[in-house]
Amino acid sequence: MPISCDRCFEYHPECLRCHAARGEIRVTTELIRARDDAPATIGVAVTDTGTGIPPEHLSHLFEPFYTTKAHGTGLGLAISAHIVTQHSGRISVESEIGSGTTFTILLPVSTE
Repeated sequence: MPISCDRCFEYHPECLRCHAARGEIRVTTELIRARDDAPATIGVAVTDTGTGIPPEHLSHLFEPFYTTKAHGTGLGLAISAHIVTQHSGRISVESEIGSGTTFTILLPVSTE
């Protein structure tokens, strides 16, 4: 179920950029089972219908202190990626100019 950007701002101020463009943010989850004998993985995808990220920025998004904002610290995605990897997960990004961006987080499900 998509969250309209009017409500998104209630959850996170970063959504202001989406809100300004009147875009939409969709959060989806999926339980992924590759094999019956392998642990399951939870997939979380956050997709927006914003302007997209230029290709030359994509490979740098998770680098500490990388920012394209005048007053940004460049730590948000670097910290997010660190937290995900500390939980044995992976984070990735796909983006298309004019169509939007999807961040996908994959986390193993613990059986303990």
